[in-house]
Amino acid sequence: MMTIKRHSHEERIKVAEALLPKIKERFGESLVAIAVRGSTAKKTDGPYSDLELFAFITSMTNGERYGKLRKIVDGLLIEIIWVTPENYIREVKEISRAWFGSGADYLFPLYNKEKIDELNAFVPIDAEKKCLDQAAALWDHVQEAATKVLNASEAKNSSGMPLVMGDLFSNLLKMVSFFNAKPYTTFAQLIVESKQMSYRPEGFDELTNLVVDGKYTEFVNISTLVLSVMTEFEERLLGHGYTLQHSSFEF
Repeated sequence: MMTIKRHSHEERIKVAEALLPKIKERFGESLVAIAVRGSTAKKTDGPYSDLELFAFITSMTNGERYGKLRKIVDGLLIEIIWVTPENYIREVKEISRAWFGSGADYLFPLYNKEKIDELNAFVPIDAEKKCLDQAAALWDHVQEAATKVLNASEAKNSSGMPLVMGDLFSNLLKMVSFFNAKPYTTFAQLIVESKQMSYRPEGFDELTNLVVDGKYTEFVNISTLVLSVMTEFEERLLGHGYTLQHSSFEF
């Protein structure tokens, strides 16, 4: 296998450091700072982890939010994203639909440590309210995913259940993050960390165990647990004053 190879953490850092001159040459005077992100930055990378870097620049061209280049070199996927510090805060650290997975982002400085430390220190204002706003905005997607699971249960669709349940469960994990106003630290630990959240709806842990154990033919149990979780989420959002459905469809 040529395009997938094992690499140590130290090897990834050496690759990142070797890229510094090329990044500095590419962006010149517009370069503000450079950092490693993701599992390599947190020293939780495994033998097959990729290498992600951020190049922070003064401005973007053509109204772009960010630029990105991905290449596989010696069996290692390398991704470099260039972005302004302001857009990084807006897209990654500020509360958004992607915040459940990006809010705990950590940058390991390679160039201009002072600026990287400043970005790492950012804390969103009024995080709990903004997280509830995101949960409410996500609700129609969660509702759609839940109805697909309920339909699969009604039809006893054992072959389709893993796919629709996977879609629903990924949305439920986002909801748990937003209700707790706490992002996950790494994609590989979403399920483990979700079980450690202080608030989890009734039936969530049982549904999680069912998904992890692959018990996709327990159709009655699946429907009961999904409705339990959805009902509690719905009640909490309604209790906070959010409108989740309308009396008619108007443009």
